[in-house]
Amino acid sequence: MTTSNKARRDKDSVLRDLMTAVSVCHNVTPIIEEGQRIFHASSPDEIALVKFGEDCKFMLQERTSDTIKILNPINVVEEYQILACFPFSSETKRMGILVRHV
Repeated sequence: MTTSNKARRDKDSVLRDLMTAVSVCHNVTPIIEEGQRIFHASSPDEIALVKFGEDCKFMLQERTSDTIKILNPINVVEEYQILACFPFSSETKRMGILVRHV
């Protein structure tokens, strides 16, 4: 393997990890209303991040209090168990989530 091939693979992995993080680090729930899928969230910023993920082919399929399911660009559903969720606070100005790929 040449150095350029290794560097390319590493960049691809980093980009995929970034998009996976964007796709799971939120409190957005997709719901079906009148036959249309809409997003429910406490912040329009979170919805914008989910829509950006979907533009990059990381589709939020389902979110419950315990799991998040994402359809990735190769049409494989990835399921993540939510281990802990740290809601946004005005004090810290951030939110966080701890997940495990199952």
